[in-house]
Amino acid sequence: MYQVKSRGLEKDAPASDEGHLDFDHADKVEKDKMVELLKRNHDVMMEKYEVYSERNKTLEKKSLEKEHLYVSIKAENETLSH
Repeated sequence: MYQVKSRGLEKDAPASDEGHLDFDHADKVEKDKMVELLKRNHDVMMEKYEVYSERNKTLEKKSLEKEHLYVSIKAENETLSH
């Protein structure tokens, strides 16, 4: 999804005709590094989302079980009190 590769990034930054660094190449390298960082951040956030989603499902299930137990105990207490 985020696979963006610039041509020639594996090589050293090429020099222009005047002997100066190629700033377009440096911009491409910087953009590729930013994309890589964003991809890693996205992956980490998705992992955290999955963990919290599973935790919330488990907590909700336990909450429903406890509520059901409470209702059944309350009904038993009412029948015993009569």
